Amino acid sequence: MQISTMKFNIAKKKKKQGSSYKKPMKERFIIITFTLLSAIMFLYSIRFLPTVILNQIEEYKGVCEVFIYDNVRGGGGLQVYFGGKNISFSRQGYNVDQEGNYYCEVEYYRNSEIGKSLKIYDLNDRKLVNQK
Repeated sequence: MQISTMKFNIAKKKKKQGSSYKKPMKERFIIITFTLLSAIMFLYSIRFLPTVILNQIEEYKGVCEVFIYDNVRGGGGLQVYFGGKNISFSRQGYNVDQEGNYYCEVEYYRNSEIGKSLKIYDLNDRKLVNQK
């Protein structure tokens, strides 16, 4: 009985002194920063989702520059540059040797750099460039 009375008295003293546990400012700052960064990353990653779901596309037809790159794991990607835009595609079977200037027909999602469809033609004779 004496031990439980001591515990009660100690708890009572701590409450009176106002020593309840509070998170230090450093921990609060870390939690707030992590939460804000997570929210920003989430919003950044889904910002084009409505455009893709609603299939809001824009088209471009004209001269473009094609850049093909490899990933470490393989596969790689394809970038199409035109009029200040940089549209990304999967590699789609094109070879690094096929980089250069072409006539392109590009469909991409509005206000994004995500490509939907791509046709690449030779600049001189406008024949469709075959994938390798």
